[in-house]
Amino acid sequence: MYDVLIIGAGTAGIAAAKQLEKLNAKYLLIEEGDGGTTCAKTGCMPSKGLIEIAKKVNNIQSLTKDNFIQQNQFKIDTASVLKKVRTLRDHFVKRAIKGSEKFPRIKGSAKFIDTNTIEVNGEKISANNIIIANGSRPRIPDVFEEVKSKILTTDNFFEQEKLPDSIAVVGLGIIGVEFAQALARLGVKVQVYEEYKTIAGIQDEKVFHHALSLQQQYYPIHFNTKIEKVTEQAGKFLIEWKNGRLEVDQVLLCAGRESNIDQLNLGKLGLDTTDTANTLYDPCTLQINDFPIYVAGDVSSKKMVVHEAAEEARVAVYNAMHTKKKKLAKPALNIVFTDPPIARVGQSLNELDQEKCVIGEFDFALQGRATLKGENHGVVRVYVNSRNDHILGAEMIAPGAENFAHLLMMAIQNEIPLHKLLRLPIYHPVLEEGLRQALVNAKSKSAVT
Repeated sequence: MYDVLIIGAGTAGIAAAKQLEKLNAKYLLIEEGDGGTTCAKTGCMPSKGLIEIAKKVNNIQSLTKDNFIQQNQFKIDTASVLKKVRTLRDHFVKRAIKGSEKFPRIKGSAKFIDTNTIEVNGEKISANNIIIANGSRPRIPDVFEEVKSKILTTDNFFEQEKLPDSIAVVGLGIIGVEFAQALARLGVKVQVYEEYKTIAGIQDEKVFHHALSLQQQYYPIHFNTKIEKVTEQAGKFLIEWKNGRLEVDQVLLCAGRESNIDQLNLGKLGLDTTDTANTLYDPCTLQINDFPIYVAGDVSSKKMVVHEAAEEARVAVYNAMHTKKKKLAKPALNIVFTDPPIARVGQSLNELDQEKCVIGEFDFALQGRATLKGENHGVVRVYVNSRNDHILGAEMIAPGAENFAHLLMMAIQNEIPLHKLLRLPIYHPVLEEGLRQALVNAKSKSAVT
């Protein structure tokens, strides 16, 4: 009898095993597939590798616009680009699983028999607790069902030999907007289709319009467009919607990911998994009903990012091994690695009582260091409690946003009021001066003296 069974050996599964090692617990990993994490294999790391290469290409193109180098002096070898990304990916996969080879594990697909027992390869295995961490898969809307084996998702994108000449990116969430900009910078003719009017989940209307203006420099966006039919013939894809049709070389589907929890036979326990894990577990304790079963990582269908998966694993292990349950802290911090980056921290504007807060704003068109870098575009919007000067949240698209967001998150978590933040020294010339101007703007509107 094991203390804990862990279903899945990705980020959450490995993090759970590490915690159980420290507790000298008897546990077993059940791994289906080749191992490694979604982040390292197909998500965070290879996509950021592609983004960084695209940024370098864009910098060279900027030099040609300024006549520092002659036009048409370089050609992008997309086969070499993808080969480099795969090399980086393989490096990070090895790092992700390093040290985990020693963990006790078996390969196979797990199915629940009862609340304490699963079946793997025909063998029944029991434990006092079970942690579900078997990840997620790309969501494939019904309209793509007939061509799903031929189109691209983030799971198979980096296996291409070279990039296509033209591509339709379907979905303008975080992944869609990152890929669309990078591909356009690498010379691919990109068209983007989004069923709603949204970019990377941006909530603040002013930030949205800045993002829209910047992204439309790279590719056309078809908002409020529901694709009705997709067919493939002779290596081309025909996309049809209510008011038009378009032929492209390839389709990249960025319609989100869905939980793999429906693959575990949880119906045997009287649970409905037709939706996602969202309806099954307590988001604070990660426990399913009062069963000795917990979820962690992408399978939870919440924020599918590596650091949150690892934290969920730590909480799931603690709660599996203790009677008194620990609650998961979920700091609101989102970063999109476009250029410039998009970030949201704390509460969004539509969650706030705007009569009780002031908004500090700064447009980066006026920022000194950003102008020197040729990146003077974007806006920072900071939301401040007008009664006590505490920062409630912020949303931005600006150079340096990924760093600003962390500074603001620390201020929110430590309840540092605005006037104390403004006492911090800021060197000149740096991008942080732009964030300071947004804070100064908020202070000028605040009732706190």
